[in-house]
Amino acid sequence: KKGYNKIVPVLERMKYRSFLDILNSISIVEKYATYKTAQYTKDYNFVKINEIVNPGEGSKIIKRKIEVPYLTENIKNYAKSNLELLSFEQEKKMEYGTRIHEIFEFDDYLNPQSTYVKAFISHIPPGFMNIYHEYAFSYLEDDNLYQGVIDLILEYDNELFIIDFKLKKIDDMAYIKQLLGYKKYLQGLTCKGIKMFLYSVVDDMLEEVK
Repeated sequence: KKGYNKIVPVLERMKYRSFLDILNSISIVEKYATYKTAQYTKDYNFVKINEIVNPGEGSKIIKRKIEVPYLTENIKNYAKSNLELLSFEQEKKMEYGTRIHEIFEFDDYLNPQSTYVKAFISHIPPGFMNIYHEYAFSYLEDDNLYQGVIDLILEYDNELFIIDFKLKKIDDMAYIKQLLGYKKYLQGLTCKGIKMFLYSVVDDMLEEVK
């Protein structure tokens, strides 16, 4: 501020509307921006701040249209959707079904604690090598994104068992379509044979889907 007061008189300062006005009023400040050693393609010595003088030919700005290619993905879920309004009784059944799914998800199949899991284990052959709970997957095919969650996969020496847990009803065609989607995905990952099953928890019934 001291230097400013010495250089510019008070009456002159009262005319300022911007910092640029201050710079333009001080004679020691150069009004042209140049870099002596730079290799210019244009004569920038005649380019003034906020003003272009004689831009010359070939300096016309051409508007470019930038096109970015993109892939449209349609999401396909391997699960039965329910868009209907549910009654109070239906909501209670869904909550109960969710709890049953959690039991099958977190119980130890080698040492089952739940009576539900014990009942289910009695239907399948022993000797499975690996267990996969809530196996989530997704893959892209023909601009469609397919995704799903497999309730249970049991891996044996020569085959895989896909098991989908249902509370009661297992004769819905949508469930079969769902299992076929799971099978298609796993066939791209393994050469082992694949079997598909639906298990009714309430009826304690395991049914193979062929």
